[in-house]
Amino acid sequence: MNRRRVFSGFSKVLSEDDIIFCIGKELIRESKFGDFEGVCYFDDLSIDYFALALGISMGLKKRIFVFCEDNYLIRYINSMVQISVSGCTNFYLIVLKTGSYTNELKIPSLSKSIRSIKGTLFNLGILVHDYSIYFDNIQSINKLKGILNKSLGPLTALIVIDNKRLYGKDLQIDSNLNLVRDFILKKVIEDKN
Repeated sequence: MNRRRVFSGFSKVLSEDDIIFCIGKELIRESKFGDFEGVCYFDDLSIDYFALALGISMGLKKRIFVFCEDNYLIRYINSMVQISVSGCTNFYLIVLKTGSYTNELKIPSLSKSIRSIKGTLFNLGILVHDYSIYFDNIQSINKLKGILNKSLGPLTALIVIDNKRLYGKDLQIDSNLNLVRDFILKKVIEDKN
């Protein structure tokens, strides 16, 4: 499984009405959400985007999908407590488990030393799924779509990435928070109507 295949599958599963956060340069390069209006790319890993996405999900009815790698999850695991007690049924966290910090450095991340990330997140009160098996073919992707349409958050989905090859080209992204704010305000207005 590689990042590109995961994003290709999710581009078929997610609605264009969903709000998508894609965190980290490597995920941004592999992203297949070019046609989605509600995608927000963030390459600055020093900011806790979990808290930002949680705040947005509390104010909207739209589904919020946050894509990150396991090293980012470990960095901001304290926010997972807030996510679990929020009760936001529209919050979905998709964690791609690479076990390393970046592709350039083959240094294992702290997440490799945790016996069970699933168990840790479950003990924090979060529903945890493993979606690694749903990206082999179009039939399994359709099953995933059915699961996501019936599942309520806060939900964390783990996907094991065993092929770390990057296929995407360097994308020029604009992670300007003013653009994100304008998009969110537009969604708030749509929700009220």
